[in-house]
This record gives sequence, structure tokens and C-alpha cells, in this order.
Amino acid sequence: MKHEIWAAEKSFLTEYAERLANATAADRSAAAAQFSAVSTSDIMTVSGDTAVINIEGVLSKNGPSALAKFFGFSGASYIEIAQAVTQAAANDDVKTIQLNVDSPGGRVNGVDESAQAIADAAKVKPVVAVNTGMIASAAYLLASQATKIVATSPMALTGSIGVVVTVMDDTDTGLEAQGKKRIQFVSSGAPNKTHDIDSPVLAAETQQQIDAMEAVFIARVAEGRNVTAEKVRSDFGQGGMFIAQDPTGKTDAISAGLIDALVDGAHVTAMTSGLETSELNAIAPVEISGVKSEQKTTNKKKEHRMLKEFLAENPQAQAEFNAALKDAETKGASAEQEAAAKRIELASKFIGNDSYHAKISECAVKVAKGERSMESLDTLVDAFDMRTEETHSEDAAKKTDETGETPGGKIDEPKPAEADGVALDNDGINAMIDKIKEGA
Repeated sequence: MKHEIWAAEKSFLTEYAERLANATAADRSAAAAQFSAVSTSDIMTVSGDTAVINIEGVLSKNGPSALAKFFGFSGASYIEIAQAVTQAAANDDVKTIQLNVDSPGGRVNGVDESAQAIADAAKVKPVVAVNTGMIASAAYLLASQATKIVATSPMALTGSIGVVVTVMDDTDTGLEAQGKKRIQFVSSGAPNKTHDIDSPVLAAETQQQIDAMEAVFIARVAEGRNVTAEKVRSDFGQGGMFIAQDPTGKTDAISAGLIDALVDGAHVTAMTSGLETSELNAIAPVEISGVKSEQKTTNKKKEHRMLKEFLAENPQAQAEFNAALKDAETKGASAEQEAAAKRIELASKFIGNDSYHAKISECAVKVAKGERSMESLDTLVDAFDMRTEETHSEDAAKKTDETGETPGGKIDEPKPAEADGVALDNDGINAMIDKIKEGA
């Protein structure tokens, strides 16, 4: 009797188990011959300051068996994943770790150690899990430990949280047909070491084991996604799968909280390159035609509620958040002061300038006060200069009449401008600029 414990998407697991169980002696011989050499795959590449780790196919502690490869099942090793993540976390040149995941899950043995390696890396630098097709079961346990989970397509599948045990009945070995019988003896202190395959005791014992494993699974996911275990049990599909973003407004992986956003797959590496954790948290879902706006509003409310709850439960995080917010406000105020000073400097040369029309001076005052844009002043000055040049050209060609007026029209003589009742002579200009600077 052979037990195999899995955390994998159910339809895949059925196909995989049946293909391997029904393999003939010839299949096994061919697989051993074709894949006899132990091959190691380099699952990590470094692009700029981003380490990209590919997690694809069936997951197991040592990678896919020769027979699995023979039947076309690709896979990744938990040991290799943990080693790659740990190496990337220790590399000072790597600023962000990107996990490209497309996996139906795999065996339970080894997954928790690999998940812990990802969680440890996420404490050092941002880790982004990218769903490039499917993140199911054991693969989701790994992805849930990342700083963020994103999908590159609204059809990407996520979920299948749970544990499955397959039991192979290998008691019928053909011995009875030869008139032989197999007899087992078990030590007195270990009566639970053996049970018949159809024994209710075995069924209850197995169920207890996989329920305990599921509890660990859910606890890890809850910790990684910063939610409660109860939320994982109730909202994360109960073993089912979600598409990333449902255009009909039904529950999807984003609204349920399994993933954080939908991103442009063609630019995901450039997008995550060198991001700080705070910047990574700003990644938001991509707008998709037909998706109801109410759904997005609900998502935002949930994110805000979760952040508030997290800060309330973590005083240290609250203090760091408040400090970062104050620093941002200070930097923002400083930037606004610099922008205002630059605006005043550019506009002041036009305020009360006798070479320009009074309206230009008035516009310059509004620019300096931040009520108009510099572009509007530039446009007005360009129009005035162009009209002045055209008029001078007409004067040269046609000459002026006895009144000194150009036939094409008369340019208004400059006259003192006023702003807020203040005459813009030299004293008025300086007073106005000082007033604007104080306000800025």
C-alpha cells in the first residue's frame, strides 16, 4: 500500500497519477534509458537588478522523475527553488526577486521549506510572484509568501488550496494465484503501522493527517497574505480556482484577495525592477473593458481596511508608517516651495514690463501666484510678439499715414498694469513679488 501526498490542482493530479500508474514495463525502461543522467536546470537568471526565478510544471523535492519527463511532464525542484531564492536574497546587486510561476502544484514533501525561504527573502527585499498561467495549490503556497502576487492575464488561474492523498493498493501481487500468501507481523507497541486499505480506521487516520497538513497550508497562506486563517478558509475558494479578473463582476482572484493586481506581461520585469517595498505596494489592477467599476471600488475598500487593521495590530509598523508619511509631506512641501520660487522667477520679468501689453503683466502676476500656467503666459507673449512683428513689417512696406496709424490696425500703447488694486510700478512690482513669495 503506497501513500502519495499532494497539493495539486485536481484535474491535473488525476491525469498525472493515471498516466504514471498505467505505465508499462516498456515505458519505464524507455524512461530510464532516456533520462538516466541527472540533469540540473538553471531556474534563475539576473536581468539588471532583478533576479527572475522560473517555477514551472509539477513541483517536487528533487524535480520530476524520469517517468514523468518521459510522459512530457515538466517540473521544478523545491530544493532548487529555495537555493535560488536564498542566493538572490544574499546578492547585493539584486534589488527585486521575480518569481515567474506557472504550475498546477505538486507534492507536499519539501514545499514548506521552500515557502519559508521565499518568506525570508521577502523580509530582505521585494519579492513579486507573477502568475503566467496558473498558480495552484503548492505553487500558491509558495507565491503567497511573496510581497505581491500579480497576474499577466485576466484568464490566469489561481487557487486550489488543499491537500490530497492518493493511496495505491499494491497488495495484489499475484502471489495468491501461485498458491502463496503474504503475512505481515507488527510490533506490539505499533498497532497503527498497518491497516487494510478498505479499513475505516485507515480512512479516519488518513483524513486526520491531511486535515492537519491543510491547517499548516492555510496558516502559511494567511501569514503570507496578511489575512486571517478564517478568511482563507471562507474566501479563497475552498479548493476551487479563480480567474485573475472576471469581466462580469463575479468573484475573481483579485476581489477574493488571492492576488493583488493584473499587470502588463510584456513589461512586468521592467515594472518591478529595483522597486522598493513601498513602491511595490502601489501596484494596482489594470483597467479591463467591461469590468464593473463597483468591483474595483470594493477592492480598494478592502485594501484600505486591511492596511488599517494591520497598522492597528502592529505599533512599530504604525510608527514607521507615520514617520514615512511625515517625511513625504515635508518633501512635498519643499518641492512645492521650489516650484513656486521657479514660477515667480520666470514670471517676474513680465510683471510691469513696459515692453508688453498690460494684459501680459496681469497674466504674469497670476502665473506667479499659481493661478495660471506658465504655458498660458508663453502663449500670450508669443501671440503679442508675433502681432508686433507683423505690424512692423506692414509699416515698413506701406509706410504710415499722417496720423501715424498703421492701416492694418493699431497696437495699443503700453500702460501701467494693476493687480489686486496695486499699480505695477517698480515699488509695486517688488511688493507684489514679496507678497507672492510669502504666500508660497
